[in-house]
Amino acid sequence: MNLYSKITNNQPALPETHNQPKFQKNTQVEIDGQTLTVQRFDKWSDEKKKQAGYYPYEHPSFDPILEKLGDLYFDHEREVVTRHIITKQLDITVEKEKKIWHLQQYVTSLLSLTDSYYTRLKERQKPVPIEIQDERAFIHDECDRMKNEINELSNVKDVITYECKISGLNYHN
Repeated sequence: MNLYSKITNNQPALPETHNQPKFQKNTQVEIDGQTLTVQRFDKWSDEKKKQAGYYPYEHPSFDPILEKLGDLYFDHEREVVTRHIITKQLDITVEKEKKIWHLQQYVTSLLSLTDSYYTRLKERQKPVPIEIQDERAFIHDECDRMKNEINELSNVKDVITYECKISGLNYHN
């Protein structure tokens, strides 16, 4: 799908597809001071589109973890409309805190699946099966291991993309 952006007073408009309904019907555009009727915009030559102020939109490649899209601008050299790329201001300490918070929420949700065993122990003195005790201990150990790994990371992208997942569980899925 080809996207085009209308340039007016050196300012690009939001890109639009050439097959949108407004371009399929009779639309008036101005080229070199003359008003023309657009019958089928998708059939126009690239030169005619440029004369009418429509330039191709080129979506830039960027890393959405570390960067975000900025404002539209017209790249005169390549004759395309694109967007500025803005580097996100990320603090590795803050990102580590967020990742550890998410890890703790994940572990809490896992452990909640077998909390009833400990409620029965407290209220009715029914013993907790050893398999449940062992798996809960494993979850706690894995949580501690992952916290240490997160805290040892030195690259903010590695922190953000770190996957908090505990595998091999039988009772906590």
